[in-house]
Amino acid sequence: LSAFFRHPLTLRRTVERGFFDDAPLHLLTCQTLERLSQLASRSAAGSQFDRRRFRANLIVEVAGETVHWPEQRWSFRSLTIGDLDFTVRSGTERCAMVTMPFADLPADPRVLKSTMQSTRGIVGVYLSANTDGQIKVGDDLSIGT
Repeated sequence: LSAFFRHPLTLRRTVERGFFDDAPLHLLTCQTLERLSQLASRSAAGSQFDRRRFRANLIVEVAGETVHWPEQRWSFRSLTIGDLDFTVRSGTERCAMVTMPFADLPADPRVLKSTMQSTRGIVGVYLSANTDGQIKVGDDLSIGT
């Protein structure tokens, strides 16, 4: 790997058991991150609900959306971003991974506790791609039936 990336890399075991996601694509809205941060300021002051904790492939801003967790209403609906079509499979159940230290983020068990209290542990949605193509920053998002 080091030769491929032209940078020294070291593989290390971090826990006894690995962490696995249920789908290759995870979408999260800015509205959800903002609402979690607002709630944390009351119940988990000092916790950082940084987007990196949730490991989403796609983070989207849903213009004009006032619902706190908009993506939770999209399960089993079609979604288009740019020229790619997706099916929203399910909500993303969060686990202890969001509490782990990452780069400059310290370990913080309050992140999962607050998430469980606020959203029953569902943050974001899993997607299945129905078409091949590319998406880019600024592409429109539309939600079908």
